[in-house]
Amino acid sequence: MLLNYDLKQLVVTNLFVVPKHFFVREIIQERKPLAPTARRAGWIGCNILLGQIPESGKIFLVLLSQKAAADPN
Repeated sequence: MLLNYDLKQLVVTNLFVVPKHFFVREIIQERKPLAPTARRAGWIGCNILLGQIPESGKIFLVLLSQKAAADPN
């Protein structure tokens, strides 16, 4: 579930879910390991490349601050 909001107006602008089968290796970007001096030294995180998720993989609950219409299918 991913959320965008407007802090000044205290309003949700976008809220969507991505089904797990859209989380493929191509959208996961590995980050460099944490430094040896870090508390969790060697830990490797990742970034999820949201721009690589196809529109068909985004199920909007809120879109542009409006409740998204239910899919009739």
